[in-house]
Amino acid sequence: MRSYTHFDGSSGAPIVRLSQEAADDCSAPGQDASESCAYWLSRVEWLATADTLRSHLREYGAWDDLDTADEDTLRSRALWVAACDCREEPDLFAEDAA
Repeated sequence: MRSYTHFDGSSGAPIVRLSQEAADDCSAPGQDASESCAYWLSRVEWLATADTLRSHLREYGAWDDLDTADEDTLRSRALWVAACDCREEPDLFAEDAA
């Protein structure tokens, strides 16, 4: 089974390393994936600090509370973004990508 390293599109900073199973479970398009993200939050490898997560998530412009959000909230959002990206563009984030 594949694994992925999701990275920030602007800086190239690594964000999180996750399995195919985590990506599939957390990227439910059109559905609330918060329970799945909560489950996987401590089961993926975090590679970014809270400040890096804030910077990364700002690029999406979807959250107004990034300065006050706690680290678990930041990680949950970043995991959801990573899972969606890895499902949409698996070859870009795959560990075996050249």
